Amino acid sequence: MDSLRPQTSRVQLRQLGVSDRLIRTSVAKGLWRRTDPGIVSLAPSQPSWLARVWSVSLYAGDGAVAAYTTSARLLGLIDDDLLPIRFQIPRERRVRDRPHAIFTRSCPDARRRRSSNGLWCVGVEDTVLDLSNLGTPRETVALVTAAAQRRLTTAERLGDSLRSRRAVSNRELLEKLIDEVGDGVHSVIGLDYVERVERPHGLPHARRQAHAGSTREWVDNLYDDYCLIVEIDGRRWHADAFRDRVRDNHNVRAGYPTLRYGPEEVFIEPCAVAREVAGQLTDRGWTGTFRRCSRCT
Repeated sequence: MDSLRPQTSRVQLRQLGVSDRLIRTSVAKGLWRRTDPGIVSLAPSQPSWLARVWSVSLYAGDGAVAAYTTSARLLGLIDDDLLPIRFQIPRERRVRDRPHAIFTRSCPDARRRRSSNGLWCVGVEDTVLDLSNLGTPRETVALVTAAAQRRLTTAERLGDSLRSRRAVSNRELLEKLIDEVGDGVHSVIGLDYVERVERPHGLPHARRQAHAGSTREWVDNLYDDYCLIVEIDGRRWHADAFRDRVRDNHNVRAGYPTLRYGPEEVFIEPCAVAREVAGQLTDRGWTGTFRRCSRCT
């Protein structure tokens, strides 16, 4: 049984010559554990989230694919092990939901791909669109930018998937987000900077995810004509502070000073951020006009 996965079907065990009596005895003694109907865990401990997914996959049968938050986790779109586990199964199959698993009948074959764990999943682009249909606009923003930031897909592939669908919630938002991703916006806070700081105040258009003083380092927003960098830190306390300082100092020596803001400043005080950026741009030759937005006081 060394070749078996920790989650194994009774059918597989029988094929290896394991009797139903031995299975029942092993479960009764706590050596093995039943996880789903017809599925046995060969370890006595509580199964991990991934082991549960394998168990649900075996229970769902051939043609089943992980979907929604489950495929998002397996493909690296999100970082949390969420329950219930979600699978799509062929339309002709009937599988009863479990307390920890929900099944949706569909035609999953054309949308599936293998995850790094060997499980069949709905692909990244379709997972993003599926979850967008269920989530809030803010959750949609987070999914699209995460897919881009983690380099799991491209704006072109997301756009193709969106155009191939008729019914998609938040279509206008998705189209806008895909354009922003194609332009280099790779985080929620980066999008907030564009939407709350740069555009409503009439600031010039920065180049996103660009090289400035070093061809090996990327910066969030580069105003090329004015040699100004604006960096957006996605975490209040983040472990790369030393690296950021070294990069900022290098850019300053190369003639590119850096303004750095956190999410609280961009989201809560976007007008103050815009005024500061506009001031620096003006000092460096920008002749445009600062525009007051509806939030400005």
